[in-house]
Amino acid sequence: MNRISQQGAGFVGIDDPRWSQALRRVPGDFFHLPGYMQASAQHEGGEPLLFLLDTGTHGMLLPLIKRPLEGFGKAFSGYYDATSAYGYPAPLYWGEGWRTLVPEMHAQMEAFLREERVVSLFLRLNPFFGAEDALLAPLGAVASHGPSVFMDLRDGEKSWLGINDKNRRFINKQMGQGYRVEVDQWQTIDVVIDAYYQSMRRLGAAPFYYFSKGYFELLVRETQPHFHLATSFSPDGEVTGGAFFSEMNGIIHYFLMGVLDAHRDGSPSKILVNAIRLWGIENGHSTLHLGGGLGARRDGLFDFKYRLSKQVTTFSTFRKILLPDMYHALAASQGRGGEEGDFFPIYRKPWEA
Repeated sequence: MNRISQQGAGFVGIDDPRWSQALRRVPGDFFHLPGYMQASAQHEGGEPLLFLLDTGTHGMLLPLIKRPLEGFGKAFSGYYDATSAYGYPAPLYWGEGWRTLVPEMHAQMEAFLREERVVSLFLRLNPFFGAEDALLAPLGAVASHGPSVFMDLRDGEKSWLGINDKNRRFINKQMGQGYRVEVDQWQTIDVVIDAYYQSMRRLGAAPFYYFSKGYFELLVRETQPHFHLATSFSPDGEVTGGAFFSEMNGIIHYFLMGVLDAHRDGSPSKILVNAIRLWGIENGHSTLHLGGGLGARRDGLFDFKYRLSKQVTTFSTFRKILLPDMYHALAASQGRGGEEGDFFPIYRKPWEA
Protein backbone atom coordinates (compact mmCIF):
# COMPACT_ATOMS: atom_id res chain seq x y z
CA MET A 1 0.00 0.00 0.00
CA ASN A 2 1.50 3.35 -1.06
CA ARG A 3 -0.37 6.56 -0.46
CA ILE A 4 1.33 9.94 0.02
CA SER A 5 -0.85 13.02 0.36
CA GLN A 6 -0.14 16.38 -1.23
CA GLN A 7 1.16 17.47 2.15
CA GLY A 8 3.90 14.82 1.90
CA ALA A 9 2.44 12.50 4.56
CA GLY A 10 1.32 8.93 4.14
CA PHE A 11 2.10 5.21 4.05
CA VAL A 12 4.66 3.35 1.97
CA GLY A 13 5.04 -0.43 1.80
CA ILE A 14 8.06 -2.64 2.38
CA ASP A 15 8.90 -2.83 -1.33
CA ASP A 16 8.79 0.93 -1.86
CA PRO A 17 12.32 2.38 -2.26
CA ARG A 18 11.23 5.44 -0.28
CA TRP A 19 11.41 3.34 2.91
CA SER A 20 15.15 2.72 2.53
CA GLN A 21 15.70 6.23 1.20
CA ALA A 22 14.10 7.71 4.32
CA LEU A 23 16.39 5.64 6.55
CA ARG A 24 19.35 7.28 4.85
CA ARG A 25 18.04 10.65 6.01
CA VAL A 26 18.29 9.90 9.71
CA PRO A 27 20.20 7.33 11.81
CA GLY A 28 17.86 4.48 12.66
CA ASP A 29 17.84 1.15 14.40
CA PHE A 30 17.48 -2.45 13.25
CA PHE A 31 13.78 -2.32 14.12
CA HIS A 32 13.16 0.35 11.47
CA LEU A 33 14.24 -1.90 8.59
CA PRO A 34 11.55 -3.05 6.13
CA GLY A 35 12.76 -6.66 6.43
CA TYR A 36 12.31 -6.59 10.20
CA MET A 37 8.82 -5.15 9.84
CA GLN A 38 7.94 -7.80 7.25
CA ALA A 39 8.86 -10.60 9.68
CA SER A 40 7.09 -8.87 12.58
CA ALA A 41 3.87 -8.30 10.65
CA GLN A 42 3.73 -11.97 9.68
CA HIS A 43 4.14 -12.93 13.34
CA GLU A 44 1.82 -10.32 14.83
CA GLY A 45 -0.82 -10.16 12.10
CA GLY A 46 -1.36 -7.12 9.92
CA GLU A 47 0.23 -5.09 7.15
CA PRO A 48 3.77 -3.68 7.55
CA LEU A 49 3.85 0.00 6.59
CA LEU A 50 6.03 3.03 7.05
CA PHE A 51 4.36 6.31 7.91
CA LEU A 52 6.47 8.88 6.13
CA LEU A 53 6.28 12.66 6.37
CA ASP A 54 8.73 14.58 4.21
CA THR A 55 8.28 18.32 3.68
CA GLY A 56 11.65 18.75 2.01
CA THR A 57 13.13 20.58 4.99
CA HIS A 58 12.12 18.24 7.82
CA GLY A 59 10.24 15.03 8.35
CA MET A 60 9.55 11.90 10.34
CA LEU A 61 9.25 8.19 9.77
CA LEU A 62 7.49 5.55 11.82
CA PRO A 63 7.20 1.81 11.06
CA LEU A 64 3.76 0.43 11.91
CA ILE A 65 1.70 -2.72 11.67
CA LYS A 66 -1.78 -1.79 10.47
CA ARG A 67 -4.31 -4.32 11.79
CA PRO A 68 -7.92 -4.71 10.62
CA LEU A 69 -10.68 -4.60 13.23
CA GLU A 70 -13.44 -6.37 11.32
CA GLY A 71 -12.85 -9.45 13.46
CA PHE A 72 -14.49 -7.59 16.35
CA GLY A 73 -17.78 -7.35 14.43
CA LYS A 74 -19.33 -6.04 11.23
CA ALA A 75 -19.67 -2.56 12.72
CA PHE A 76 -15.88 -2.27 12.69
CA SER A 77 -15.30 -3.36 9.11
CA GLY A 78 -13.07 -0.89 7.34
CA TYR A 79 -11.48 0.30 10.59
CA TYR A 80 -7.95 -0.44 11.81
CA ASP A 81 -5.54 0.10 14.62
CA ALA A 82 -1.80 0.71 14.30
CA THR A 83 0.93 -0.70 16.51
CA SER A 84 4.67 -0.87 16.71
CA ALA A 85 6.29 -4.22 16.13
CA TYR A 86 8.00 -6.06 18.98
CA GLY A 87 11.26 -4.25 19.70
CA TYR A 88 12.03 -0.54 19.53
CA PRO A 89 10.78 0.91 16.21
CA ALA A 90 10.13 4.40 17.56
CA PRO A 91 9.42 7.48 15.42
CA LEU A 92 12.49 9.16 13.96
CA TYR A 93 12.79 12.81 12.94
CA TRP A 94 15.10 14.93 10.82
CA GLY A 95 15.62 18.53 9.81
CA GLU A 96 17.01 21.61 11.51
CA GLY A 97 15.20 22.29 14.77
CA TRP A 98 13.13 19.12 14.47
CA ARG A 99 12.42 19.04 18.22
CA THR A 100 10.32 22.19 18.00
CA LEU A 101 8.42 20.67 15.07
CA VAL A 102 7.51 17.35 16.72
CA PRO A 103 4.00 18.52 17.80
CA GLU A 104 3.25 19.75 14.27
CA MET A 105 4.54 16.55 12.67
CA HIS A 106 2.53 14.36 15.03
CA ALA A 107 -0.59 16.41 14.32
CA GLN A 108 -0.11 15.76 10.59
CA MET A 109 0.42 12.05 11.26
CA GLU A 110 -2.72 11.82 13.39
CA ALA A 111 -4.79 13.63 10.78
CA PHE A 112 -3.65 11.14 8.15
CA LEU A 113 -4.31 8.13 10.40
CA ARG A 114 -7.83 9.34 11.13
CA GLU A 115 -8.45 9.61 7.39
CA GLU A 116 -7.30 6.01 7.15
CA ARG A 117 -9.85 5.10 9.87
CA VAL A 118 -7.17 4.11 12.38
CA VAL A 119 -8.80 3.95 15.81
CA SER A 120 -5.76 3.79 18.09
CA LEU A 121 -2.00 4.09 17.96
CA PHE A 122 0.44 2.14 20.15
CA LEU A 123 4.19 2.83 19.89
CA ARG A 124 7.17 1.15 21.50
CA LEU A 125 9.79 3.84 22.02
CA ASN A 126 13.54 3.49 21.56
CA PRO A 127 15.95 4.34 24.40
CA PHE A 128 18.68 5.40 21.94
CA PHE A 129 16.96 6.96 18.92
CA GLY A 130 14.13 9.43 18.43
CA ALA A 131 12.44 11.78 20.86
CA GLU A 132 12.72 11.58 24.63
CA ASP A 133 9.67 10.65 26.70
CA ALA A 134 9.30 14.22 27.93
CA LEU A 135 8.99 15.53 24.37
CA LEU A 136 6.24 13.05 23.49
CA ALA A 137 4.31 13.17 26.77
CA PRO A 138 2.23 16.26 25.86
CA LEU A 139 1.12 14.55 22.62
CA GLY A 140 -0.40 11.40 24.11
CA ALA A 141 0.01 8.99 27.00
CA VAL A 142 3.61 7.93 27.66
CA ALA A 143 3.98 4.95 30.00
CA SER A 144 7.30 3.88 31.51
CA HIS A 145 7.40 0.11 31.92
CA GLY A 146 10.67 -0.56 33.66
CA PRO A 147 14.44 -0.54 33.46
CA SER A 148 16.38 -1.86 30.50
CA VAL A 149 20.03 -2.87 30.86
CA PHE A 150 22.85 -1.82 28.53
CA MET A 151 26.65 -1.86 28.33
CA ASP A 152 28.76 1.08 27.19
CA LEU A 153 31.30 -0.46 24.82
CA ARG A 154 33.38 2.66 24.27
CA ASP A 155 35.61 1.59 27.16
CA GLY A 156 36.21 -2.14 26.89
CA GLU A 157 37.86 -2.54 30.27
CA LYS A 158 35.11 -0.62 32.02
CA SER A 159 32.42 -2.75 30.38
CA TRP A 160 34.25 -5.90 31.56
CA LEU A 161 34.54 -4.58 35.12
CA GLY A 162 30.83 -3.71 35.03
CA ILE A 163 30.12 -7.45 35.07
CA ASN A 164 29.95 -8.55 38.70
CA ASP A 165 32.91 -10.43 40.19
CA LYS A 166 31.18 -13.81 40.35
CA ASN A 167 30.18 -13.71 36.70
CA ARG A 168 33.63 -12.56 35.58
CA ARG A 169 35.22 -15.48 37.41
CA PHE A 170 32.67 -17.86 35.89
CA ILE A 171 33.30 -16.56 32.35
CA ASN A 172 37.06 -16.88 32.76
CA LYS A 173 36.67 -20.42 34.12
CA GLN A 174 34.38 -21.51 31.27
CA MET A 175 36.68 -20.10 28.62
CA GLY A 176 39.68 -21.69 30.30
CA GLN A 177 37.94 -25.07 30.17
CA GLY A 178 37.40 -24.80 26.43
CA TYR A 179 33.89 -23.40 26.16
CA ARG A 180 33.70 -20.97 23.27
CA VAL A 181 31.36 -18.75 21.24
CA GLU A 182 31.40 -18.26 17.47
CA VAL A 183 29.48 -15.63 15.52
CA ASP A 184 27.41 -16.28 12.39
CA GLN A 185 27.74 -20.04 12.32
CA TRP A 186 24.37 -20.27 10.59
CA GLN A 187 24.50 -24.04 10.26
CA THR A 188 23.64 -24.13 13.99
CA ILE A 189 20.43 -22.08 13.63
CA ASP A 190 18.01 -25.01 14.02
CA VAL A 191 19.62 -26.09 17.30
CA VAL A 192 19.66 -22.52 18.61
CA ILE A 193 15.98 -22.03 17.74
CA ASP A 194 15.19 -25.23 19.65
CA ALA A 195 17.25 -23.91 22.58
CA TYR A 196 15.22 -20.69 22.44
CA TYR A 197 11.93 -22.61 22.64
CA GLN A 198 13.25 -24.64 25.59
CA SER A 199 14.20 -21.42 27.39
CA MET A 200 10.77 -19.89 26.77
CA ARG A 201 9.13 -22.99 28.26
CA ARG A 202 11.32 -22.73 31.35
CA LEU A 203 10.40 -19.05 31.73
CA GLY A 204 6.69 -19.74 31.25
CA ALA A 205 6.62 -17.20 28.41
CA ALA A 206 3.37 -16.17 26.73
CA PRO A 207 2.55 -17.68 23.31
CA PHE A 208 3.53 -14.39 21.64
CA TYR A 209 7.21 -15.11 22.34
CA TYR A 210 7.22 -18.41 20.45
CA PHE A 211 8.49 -16.95 17.19
CA SER A 212 8.33 -19.46 14.34
CA LYS A 213 11.34 -20.87 12.55
CA GLY A 214 10.14 -18.98 9.47
CA TYR A 215 10.35 -15.73 11.44
CA PHE A 216 14.05 -16.27 12.12
CA GLU A 217 14.72 -17.40 8.56
CA LEU A 218 13.02 -14.29 7.17
CA LEU A 219 15.17 -12.06 9.38
CA VAL A 220 18.32 -13.84 8.20
CA ARG A 221 17.28 -13.38 4.58
CA GLU A 222 15.88 -9.84 4.69
CA THR A 223 17.91 -7.88 7.25
CA GLN A 224 21.52 -8.63 6.36
CA PRO A 225 24.10 -7.47 7.20
CA HIS A 226 22.48 -6.30 10.44
CA PHE A 227 21.33 -9.62 11.96
CA HIS A 228 23.71 -12.07 13.62
CA LEU A 229 23.86 -15.32 15.55
CA ALA A 230 26.24 -16.09 18.41
CA THR A 231 26.48 -19.83 19.14
CA SER A 232 28.03 -21.30 22.28
CA PHE A 233 29.90 -24.61 22.17
CA SER A 234 31.07 -27.03 24.85
CA PRO A 235 34.73 -28.16 24.95
CA ASP A 236 33.80 -31.21 22.85
CA GLY A 237 32.12 -29.05 20.18
CA GLU A 238 28.49 -29.60 21.13
CA VAL A 239 26.13 -26.64 20.76
CA THR A 240 24.93 -25.50 24.20
CA GLY A 241 22.85 -22.47 23.22
CA GLY A 242 22.88 -19.27 21.24
CA ALA A 243 21.73 -15.69 20.94
CA PHE A 244 20.41 -13.71 17.99
CA PHE A 245 21.53 -10.11 17.98
CA SER A 246 21.29 -7.07 15.74
CA GLU A 247 23.62 -4.18 15.05
CA MET A 248 23.02 -0.88 13.32
CA ASN A 249 24.46 2.61 13.74
CA GLY A 250 26.56 1.61 16.72
CA ILE A 251 23.79 -0.06 18.72
CA ILE A 252 23.77 -3.81 19.32
CA HIS A 253 20.56 -5.37 20.63
CA TYR A 254 20.81 -8.71 22.42
CA PHE A 255 17.64 -9.91 20.77
CA LEU A 256 16.52 -13.48 21.52
CA MET A 257 18.56 -16.07 23.43
CA GLY A 258 18.19 -19.77 24.19
CA VAL A 259 19.96 -22.42 26.25
CA LEU A 260 19.40 -26.13 25.76
CA ASP A 261 17.91 -27.88 28.79
CA ALA A 262 20.82 -30.33 28.84
CA HIS A 263 23.30 -27.47 29.24
CA ARG A 264 21.35 -25.20 31.55
CA ASP A 265 23.71 -25.79 34.50
CA GLY A 266 26.63 -24.61 32.38
CA SER A 267 25.06 -21.13 32.03
CA PRO A 268 26.24 -20.50 28.44
CA SER A 269 24.20 -17.28 28.43
CA LYS A 270 27.00 -15.56 30.36
CA ILE A 271 29.73 -16.35 27.87
CA LEU A 272 27.33 -15.49 25.06
CA VAL A 273 26.82 -11.96 26.39
CA ASN A 274 30.54 -11.51 26.94
CA ALA A 275 31.34 -12.75 23.44
CA ILE A 276 28.85 -10.31 21.90
CA ARG A 277 30.38 -7.56 24.06
CA LEU A 278 33.85 -8.37 22.68
CA TRP A 279 32.51 -8.64 19.13
CA GLY A 280 30.89 -5.23 19.50
CA ILE A 281 34.10 -3.63 20.74
CA GLU A 282 36.11 -5.23 17.94
CA ASN A 283 33.65 -3.95 15.33
CA GLY A 284 33.49 -0.41 16.69
CA HIS A 285 30.02 -0.36 18.23
CA SER A 286 29.21 1.94 21.14
CA THR A 287 26.39 0.18 23.01
CA LEU A 288 25.19 -3.35 23.76
CA HIS A 289 21.55 -3.23 24.81
CA LEU A 290 20.59 -6.30 26.85
CA GLY A 291 16.99 -5.23 27.52
CA GLY A 292 14.85 -6.00 30.54
CA GLY A 293 12.72 -8.82 31.83
CA LEU A 294 9.80 -10.47 30.08
CA GLY A 295 7.21 -7.77 29.50
CA ALA A 296 9.68 -5.22 30.98
CA ARG A 297 9.20 -6.79 34.41
CA ARG A 298 11.82 -6.97 37.16
CA ASP A 299 12.01 -10.75 37.00
CA GLY A 300 14.74 -13.38 36.95
CA LEU A 301 15.66 -12.48 33.38
CA PHE A 302 16.15 -8.85 34.35
CA ASP A 303 18.24 -9.89 37.38
CA PHE A 304 20.50 -11.97 35.13
CA LYS A 305 21.12 -8.97 32.87
CA TYR A 306 21.57 -6.56 35.78
CA ARG A 307 24.40 -8.73 37.14
CA LEU A 308 26.17 -8.18 33.82
CA SER A 309 25.80 -4.39 33.86
CA LYS A 310 24.41 -1.83 36.28
CA GLN A 311 23.78 0.68 33.48
CA VAL A 312 20.07 1.07 32.80
CA THR A 313 17.75 3.11 30.65
CA THR A 314 13.94 3.08 30.59
CA PHE A 315 11.61 1.28 28.21
CA SER A 316 8.50 3.33 27.47
CA THR A 317 5.46 3.22 25.21
CA PHE A 318 3.23 5.87 23.66
CA ARG A 319 -0.56 5.48 23.35
CA LYS A 320 -3.13 7.61 21.57
CA ILE A 321 -6.86 7.11 20.96
CA LEU A 322 -7.55 8.65 17.54
CA LEU A 323 -11.26 7.87 17.13
CA PRO A 324 -12.72 7.89 20.67
CA ASP A 325 -16.28 6.84 19.81
CA MET A 326 -15.13 3.84 17.83
CA TYR A 327 -12.53 2.97 20.51
CA HIS A 328 -15.17 2.89 23.24
CA ALA A 329 -17.52 0.90 21.02
CA LEU A 330 -14.77 -1.67 20.47
CA ALA A 331 -14.10 -1.84 24.21
CA ALA A 332 -17.79 -2.33 24.94
CA SER A 333 -18.01 -5.08 22.31
CA GLN A 334 -15.40 -7.02 24.28
CA GLY A 335 -16.93 -6.39 27.69
CA ARG A 336 -14.23 -3.85 28.49
CA GLY A 337 -16.37 -0.72 28.55
CA GLY A 338 -15.02 1.81 31.05
CA GLU A 339 -12.07 -0.44 31.91
CA GLU A 340 -8.64 1.16 32.17
CA GLY A 341 -5.22 -0.25 32.92
CA ASP A 342 -1.78 -0.96 31.54
CA PHE A 343 -3.00 -2.86 28.48
CA PHE A 344 -3.56 -0.84 25.32
CA PRO A 345 -5.69 -0.90 23.31
CA ILE A 346 -8.02 -2.30 25.95
CA TYR A 347 -10.26 -4.06 23.43
CA ARG A 348 -7.36 -6.39 22.53
CA LYS A 349 -6.67 -7.42 26.11
CA PRO A 350 -7.16 -11.20 26.41
CA TRP A 351 -9.39 -12.56 29.13
CA GLU A 352 -7.51 -14.64 31.68
CA ALA A 353 -8.37 -18.32 31.70
